[in-house]
Amino acid sequence: MVNEEARLVHVSHRDYYLQLAEQAAVAWQSGTREHWLEQLDVENENFRAALEWSKSRPDDSAALTRLTVALATYWEFSGRFTEARQWVTDALGETAPPRQRIRALVRGAHFASYLGDFDVAKSLLDEGGDLARQHGDGRDEALIFTHRGYLALTRGDLPAAVAAHLEALPRWRALGDDAPHLADSLTQLGMVAALQGDLAAARMRLEESVEFCRSADSPFHLADALMALGFVRFLLGDAGGGLPLLAQGLTLFHGLGAQAHVAMGLDEHAFIAGNSGRPMDAARLLGAAVALRQRIGIPRFAAYDQLYAQLVDGLREALGADMLRETMEAGGGLSTDEAVALATTFGA
Repeated sequence: MVNEEARLVHVSHRDYYLQLAEQAAVAWQSGTREHWLEQLDVENENFRAALEWSKSRPDDSAALTRLTVALATYWEFSGRFTEARQWVTDALGETAPPRQRIRALVRGAHFASYLGDFDVAKSLLDEGGDLARQHGDGRDEALIFTHRGYLALTRGDLPAAVAAHLEALPRWRALGDDAPHLADSLTQLGMVAALQGDLAAARMRLEESVEFCRSADSPFHLADALMALGFVRFLLGDAGGGLPLLAQGLTLFHGLGAQAHVAMGLDEHAFIAGNSGRPMDAARLLGAAVALRQRIGIPRFAAYDQLYAQLVDGLREALGADMLRETMEAGGGLSTDEAVALATTFGA
């Protein structure tokens, strides 16, 4: 009797925090996400307890899978990539309905991509693709192609990224009710076009993405599109139009707590500072981005290695190796608030 009472208490606790996590996941996709990051931070130990109970007492509710999928955005925004990957790995060990498993496989691949484990990410997406063809619908297949494109971009395989997103894009257009994911593919196609040197095509893709994001009230995806569009407009010689967009995107990401994307925004602002006669600011921002990635345990995307090398070479020439190292170390000591404030002065 005591054991049954204890079990019911644990189940009730798990179900309460599962419901809270799923509410937060919905809120992050809508216009009502205020304070969710702070609330989930406060409840983090309760979520861990619910996850541990679900792992140790699997049942037919697939609660561990549902919890990990629901908490994935929180883990991503708060920089808990290693912890997230472990929980998703644990969740994939339980039996879950095919469509829930697809979501978990996609999340696992996403975290593996962030952490640079590309072979694992590919394996998870391959399983997800098989399940989507057998048990899913057009939305599941589109999601798999979008994340294959993301994986290819993070590892620097630009042709594969284009091919995957060109598969995803018509599927999202046909579904007609998922502007954020449609915008995802448009933004990444725009980023790839920019990296390949086709700035006109990049601008066209990114302007369409911004339009979809504004209509969908999706600040995360809007921030991504704004930063990319601002960077492209700067490369096109339109600093006056590009810098405010870049600053808006970085400010949105910072407000959402999306640390990995803040690091990317600091890198982009460093590139602009370095190409605008501000090598000291560029080095400080570069150091801040490096330190932020180290804190959350992720590498820089391989697709940007060439731009990064060009920037560092230019800064070394402008400042000298010793001054560059010292200034980057000083930038690494900035808080995220201080680094974002420095970056966003450029468009002021």
